[in-house]
Amino acid sequence: MFLDARSLPNDTAIDTDLCIVGAGAAGITIARELAGQPYRIVLLESGGLEIDAPTQALYEGAVVGRAYDRLDAVRLRYFGGATNHWDGNAWPLSPIDFEPRPWIPHSGWPFDYTALEPYYRRAQILCELGPDGFDPATWSPRRTAAPPFEPAAFEQRISQTSPPTRFGERYRRDIETAANIDTYLHANATEFVRTAVRISEARCATLAGNEFKVTARAFVLACGGLENPRLLLSSTGRDYPAGLGNRHDRVGRFFMDHFHAVAGVALLNDRSMVDFYSETETEPPSRGFTALSDAAQAQHETTNLQLRVARGSPSGGVAALRGIARDARAGRWPDQFGERLAEVLGDVDDVARELGHRAGLGAVPRTIIAVTEQTPNPNSRVSLGIDRDALGMRRLQLDWRHSAIDKRSVRVALELFGRELGRLGLGRVRIDLDADDSAWTEPGWPGPHHMGTTRMHDDPRQGVVDRHGRVHETENLYVAGSSVFPTSGSSHPTLTIVALSLRLADHLNGVLRV
Repeated sequence: MFLDARSLPNDTAIDTDLCIVGAGAAGITIARELAGQPYRIVLLESGGLEIDAPTQALYEGAVVGRAYDRLDAVRLRYFGGATNHWDGNAWPLSPIDFEPRPWIPHSGWPFDYTALEPYYRRAQILCELGPDGFDPATWSPRRTAAPPFEPAAFEQRISQTSPPTRFGERYRRDIETAANIDTYLHANATEFVRTAVRISEARCATLAGNEFKVTARAFVLACGGLENPRLLLSSTGRDYPAGLGNRHDRVGRFFMDHFHAVAGVALLNDRSMVDFYSETETEPPSRGFTALSDAAQAQHETTNLQLRVARGSPSGGVAALRGIARDARAGRWPDQFGERLAEVLGDVDDVARELGHRAGLGAVPRTIIAVTEQTPNPNSRVSLGIDRDALGMRRLQLDWRHSAIDKRSVRVALELFGRELGRLGLGRVRIDLDADDSAWTEPGWPGPHHMGTTRMHDDPRQGVVDRHGRVHETENLYVAGSSVFPTSGSSHPTLTIVALSLRLADHLNGVLRV
């Protein structure tokens, strides 16, 4: 059942067994998985079923470190959360992402890849991906084969693209018709209250001005990589003055995002090589990417990153020349011949390269896009600022920082990529990175994938939640979503968020059925 929290009488008290705060990929997955169970669930969503400006404005905050997009522009605060602008691209983390890597400080998850593997298979179904895996060999002959790179140095992988799945639309009916789930829209959790080692209630408010509370046996915080730490830091008491789970100053630290950069140019002798990296028309669509092998990462002490060669769009002159040629082959006088000819003459360099490549006299340039794993950095963080939002909560400030290894890893990968193209006679690479690895100065853009701010670690001095997502020093508060990622890998986080949420749902079902 869907309810409007704005219609609740002031100071209403709602009692339930499980309270889930946030209805994005994580919250909806957990609620849907537990639908029909013999206990009650309350799902709280700050927004409604459509976006609205006053609710979206609650996301506003300050950027005090490296340049970043506006914090209210990279998230969506209504039912379905970030899946409402997800591009559908998905693939799992690699096994090495879960392992402690001596050259990457703070790396390693509390469990290995095999613990999450069965949940990845279930997550593929929820994300409406195909049954095939992510190895290019399983997709042959439906797509262009991967370049025959040396497997000791490179790994070729596939990402799949879902419709994309809008969880708020796709699974709305499942949530709405579940007899044991009450979903409150326009309901904002503003604080958790801890009594001894248990969360006794979640205090809530609406933009209409009414306040209410939810008591429960267990709570799940599933508001995303920025709001999860914000709510923990906003929940203070005499025994936890720095916020819940923050005795060791871990909440909000280790903020990670994937940095996308135009890192170089591939001068290719074989145009068809680009097809491996381009999205196919298969069902579901897929595209390839190249990553360093585990052995190469260890040898060169790099992060796990990916390289793609972009197909790119032809320049104006090249497009005009192709149009003239197309009309000529059809036996008709080219439309707008004068304008097209002027474009060709005004873009003579690109036109010459195109003609030279077609004649076998030159290489075609293609942009190389690098997507980097960001190393966990405790100084990359979100914290509470001074300004307050319409609910009276302190707004966030983001200080996004990179480490030298992040950029050096891209340089190393491009150098190895170029050597491999040369060895195979496929082309060569021009690296467009400056020599200073201490900071990124080139144009680039974030995921935006907000990860790491309530990181998972069995040691409370190193993390905020344990291997089950339970906040340290509490018995009944759990965190779901990419904020618990200890490391980010280079894959889009949605599939892993859903897999972790399915795993948490299984754990909660065991707890709540006792």
